[in-house]
Amino acid sequence: MSRDIAVINLSALVSPIAPSQFYLKPVGYFAPAVKSNWPSFMAFLELCKYAKSSCCPSLFQSMYNLPWLIKICVKSTAIRDYKLGKINTDEFLQSLLDNAFSFLKDADLSKNTKKIMDNQATLFSLRNYKAGDVLTTELIALALLEMAWTARMQFSTAVTQKKALTLFSENNYGEINLISNSNPLDILHNITQLRKSHGQLDWIDDGVLLEEIMLKQNTKNPIILTKDNKLRLFVSFNYAASKTGANLSNALHVASPSSDSDPLLSASRAINTTSGFLSFVVDEKGRANTTLISQWRGDLDEGRRLNFHDCIDASTYFAPKNEARLNQ
Repeated sequence: MSRDIAVINLSALVSPIAPSQFYLKPVGYFAPAVKSNWPSFMAFLELCKYAKSSCCPSLFQSMYNLPWLIKICVKSTAIRDYKLGKINTDEFLQSLLDNAFSFLKDADLSKNTKKIMDNQATLFSLRNYKAGDVLTTELIALALLEMAWTARMQFSTAVTQKKALTLFSENNYGEINLISNSNPLDILHNITQLRKSHGQLDWIDDGVLLEEIMLKQNTKNPIILTKDNKLRLFVSFNYAASKTGANLSNALHVASPSSDSDPLLSASRAINTTSGFLSFVVDEKGRANTTLISQWRGDLDEGRRLNFHDCIDASTYFAPKNEARLNQ
């Protein structure tokens, strides 16, 4: 039965292809975040070849650089602050360049020029670059860091198309709210893939979308994705609402934008959930007519606590039998 409002976790609708290399299977047991982000780890590792601190053969240098890179990613305040919305994308990329990857400033990166120009249209760091401008070493370095960060953002258009058909075609929701606690670059790639896979909607213009996702933060407002205002995106960094800690009784914890005390700062306690800001997405009056769809138990538990009409696991909602029915 159709409901007036749908709330769905963005990563349940649009998700990068999971790395499938056989040697990553044991990695998934001990460090699932490393496995899911493996393409980005490898892209960052490739940049380490420009460091001049080692005279080891390339194989041994890579074996040394990988644990260093993982340590950097775990402890980086720039990555942490970017995910929390405390810094914007320009500040994030610049911080990576100024600190962990400062060796890129003195490297000869000219051979990367063609690769970067081929991808210019998709690079936020080159949004102001115009034909005839000088492509400086710093610009190339920032672009390479951005490409490494988003290397894992590879999608199956067929899968996204089927999920989008299920959500947008089978259901006549008066309003659909996407929720995400990811970072701006990842969200931009997710929404770009969704637009590519389901062009039937009257999407807002590219420039407006870029500004809303990438250039506005802490606005406490949803991002309107379609011109009819029926598809909206709620991102946690706009509400200073964090992922919850291990105790889901803290699910409604809202951090001050300037606060340094936040459950996410303890990586071992962090849970992947958007429940920290579900109460902002649908007001109390609308919850009786709201269906929540998510792959995260924390979201579903919080939806039930908030008395949403229905809370459905994404694996059930997008079950293969539904996809088969769409193809009939």
